Amino acid sequence: MSALAHLPDTKQFPIRHVAQVTGVLPVTLRAWERRYGLIKPERTPKGHRLYSEADIQTVHQIVRLIDQGISVGRVRQSLSGIGKEEDTVSDWPEFREQLLRSLYGLNAMQALAVLRRVGALYPLHALLGELIRPALLQLQHSEASGRWAFRSMLMQAIHLYMDQRTVGVEVNTRQQPILISRCLAAGDDLQARVFEAQAREAGLDLRWIGSAPSPLAFADLLQTSGAGGGLLWEDAEPVDDWAAQLQQLKHASPVPLAVAGDFSLRHVTRLQELAVPVLAQDATAALQMLRTWK
Repeated sequence: MSALAHLPDTKQFPIRHVAQVTGVLPVTLRAWERRYGLIKPERTPKGHRLYSEADIQTVHQIVRLIDQGISVGRVRQSLSGIGKEEDTVSDWPEFREQLLRSLYGLNAMQALAVLRRVGALYPLHALLGELIRPALLQLQHSEASGRWAFRSMLMQAIHLYMDQRTVGVEVNTRQQPILISRCLAAGDDLQARVFEAQAREAGLDLRWIGSAPSPLAFADLLQTSGAGGGLLWEDAEPVDDWAAQLQQLKHASPVPLAVAGDFSLRHVTRLQELAVPVLAQDATAALQMLRTWK
């Protein structure tokens, strides 16, 4: 195992803390321990896991190795320094084949099962980058007559998975919830839902509420719900005068507000001119920004 695991350490943390600081779900941490022996937390007399600082550093190291293309089943060899070049052979092609096979068979529940099985072993960003996005791209370029149905079923499975993934995740109840919505243009909810899951797994109470009928309707909900902030997530390009609509929302919102998504990246200069905050593109920086909203 990694030399990090042998560092002297006195502080110990529960599994929920480790999940929040590493972005790795408790179910994944348990799988890495039970199935692969990658980490060995201590236990309380009642059997609860306690992780040291060295354990947390090992989890970060595992994530980095996974990001380098090493499958979770081969991570232990790399941590021990005995991994070989061929150990970088990835499991992702097989996972993508399983997912696409279920979609071509019009089996949304089987697609959901693939997402759940792989999602229990890998962090969310890896699941998104190595499985979900490549599958969506392959369906987009497919010449199959039913590709629209395959994509629709995949999106259904993704939304169900995102809902199930965050069930039971502990969030900071001392901070008011931050609501995420879209109201400037129709578009895909995938990026917003992924960020919602990332934020909740980091302990933030972020809630995707769907598309609002207008900016003023979103501002009204922020007022009446007692929310601590509003996040407008837009990926598609609005048709109407979006600057005027954002000004309406900014002046009507009683709480901190920011804009996110691909739209905000395309128009960052104009948004700065309007004094409308833009959510940081880096997930860590974005979450830190939202934590300052009291």
